[in-house]
Parts: sequence; structure tokens; C-alpha cells
Amino acid sequence: MELRHSMEDKQGIMEFVKALWDAAKWKQIIAMGLALVLMTVPKMLNSSFTDGTGVDITPEETTIFFNYHIAFVICCMMASYGMTALGSQQMSKLGISVLKEWAVRWILFVLLPVLFFVAIVHLFDNIGGDSPYITHLFGVRLFNLLACYTLPLFFFGTSFFFLISTFFKRLSFLFGALILLIALLILRTLQPEGGFSDEAMQSAAQPVIGFLVVVSVLMLALSYYIIWWKRKEQAATAP
Repeated sequence: MELRHSMEDKQGIMEFVKALWDAAKWKQIIAMGLALVLMTVPKMLNSSFTDGTGVDITPEETTIFFNYHIAFVICCMMASYGMTALGSQQMSKLGISVLKEWAVRWILFVLLPVLFFVAIVHLFDNIGGDSPYITHLFGVRLFNLLACYTLPLFFFGTSFFFLISTFFKRLSFLFGALILLIALLILRTLQPEGGFSDEAMQSAAQPVIGFLVVVSVLMLALSYYIIWWKRKEQAATAP
């Protein structure tokens, strides 16, 4: 009996994954194609202005530096597809729990895209990169911050857009980007003239990274709660 229930549960999850992929595949394919095209642009630009040896260039002038920013934006865009809607009747037929629905959405729209694009960035760098520096996974600076902030920023950014997708069925990436832009403009008025030095960022790394991780976890927890609440509301209004 338990074995049969387990098999039905796995089948429901696989059907849910397939349904989500069918609902969002063209958006994901377009985003992936856009990312791969954009990642070739910095390489061509660098080749136009350097001799290709990678000598006397800073980490901020390398192809991998630009490609990490592209990967970050595309991963946030993918996360904004996280709550791609399925019909209520379709969901009821699949019969999977709220936790499993949330986990599948997070894996499909957050975890896998991050792993894929970061791997692609490093693959591009190993094949034809111009960086003389040894770069580890998430070891590249984002937005002029130290490299130790890169992984927490990926976690924060994707969690934020994953949460935003629970509030906006359409254009969730644009709404999320607008909210972040306003927040960044406000924060920019608070920073000292000339920005923060590397020493200041290093000394503040532990509390800032801790804050980013905690807020990210809270956003993921809120996204789970919203899915649970919507499921409960649908059950209450069902005939």
C-alpha cells in the first residue's frame, strides 16, 4: 500500500514538473538564448581592445566579470517565472503537497538555472577566456562588491524575484526590478562619497552577508506560505 502511494506520489511530481516546463518553456528558452548571446559580446569587445594575452588587465576588465553580471540578471529573470500558473483543476488532479510544489518550483526556476549559468560562465572562461586570474565558483565580484558577497547576492536576488512572482502573475521581473531600483537609489544616498573601500566591505562582510542570508530565507518562507494560503483559498472556494 505504501509502495503504491509512493509510486503515485512520484508520478504526480513528474507530471507537475512536465506541466510547469510546458507552461514556461518558451520563456526559459528565450532567456537562455539571450544569455548565451550576450555572453559572447564581452569576449568580442575585449578582443577588439586587447591583444588577447590577458596581460595588464584587471579582474573587472575580464570576460568572466561581465558574464557573471549577465548570469545574475538572467537567473533573477528565471526566478521571476517561479509561480508560473497552472489551472486549479490541473493542480487538483496532480495531488501533490504544498511543500513538494514549492520545492519543485524552487529547484526548476532557481537552483537549476543558477547552477547551469554559473557553470556556463566558467566553461566559457576555461575555453576562451581572457582572465589570467584563477576564478573559483562565485569567486567573481558583483557590482563592485567583494567576491565574498557574490553567492549571498545570488541567493538574495533569486529569492527576491521568486517571492515577487507570487504577487504578480505578469511582468513580475519588471516589477521586481523596479522595486530593487528604487531601493538601490535610496541606499546610494546613504553611502559615502566615492563608495565603500575594500577594507570597509571586508570588515562589514560577516553582518551584511548574515543579513542577506536571513532575509533570503525569510523571503523563501513567505513564498511557501503564499502558496499554502492560495491552495487553502482555492479549496475553500471549490464547489
